[in-house]
Amino acid sequence: MLKIKEILLVGFLILCLFMVANAAEITVGMEVADKESSTSVGFTIVERNNPASGTGIITEIEMWVKVELENCEIAVFSADGNNLTTHATESLGTVTVGEHSVSNTNPIVVSLPITEGQYIGFYASAGSIEADRVTVADGWWADSGDKIPCTGEGFDEGANKTVMMGGIGATIEEGTTIMFTFEDF
Repeated sequence: MLKIKEILLVGFLILCLFMVANAAEITVGMEVADKESSTSVGFTIVERNNPASGTGIITEIEMWVKVELENCEIAVFSADGNNLTTHATESLGTVTVGEHSVSNTNPIVVSLPITEGQYIGFYASAGSIEADRVTVADGWWADSGDKIPCTGEGFDEGANKTVMMGGIGATIEEGTTIMFTFEDF
């Protein structure tokens, strides 16, 4: 009986590895870079460029912080025009100065469910984050104060601005959700 359970367990583990290998990458927001300009905080900023490329879990946040961020929160937003609603949030607390990215092995680890087409945003009570003030496709949304969480909150558009923040995650291809139950283990 034990041999059968061991075979089933090994089969299950192989199936799990296969499912992870078939995960598609999700990106949202901007690829971070060191920029000449930055933006102060004290308001909620939602990056409009590059909405989520798929549905799944954002596991890493990338940011380029110019001045240490205090009371930092990250959120996933949906938009109905300029009215935004949060769907998932995480409190990061203090975020240190510098590049936080996968490429420098210093991303911010999170677990944020996201749906294709949603956006990533943040709030911090103090500090500053790198920004690019050149012409970009969509810019950002911003609203004074901490709007995490919010429902149908009106945000202002910030044209020709982008904040150096984004997220990376993964999804399992549709139809691969499998549930097993093992008794007597």
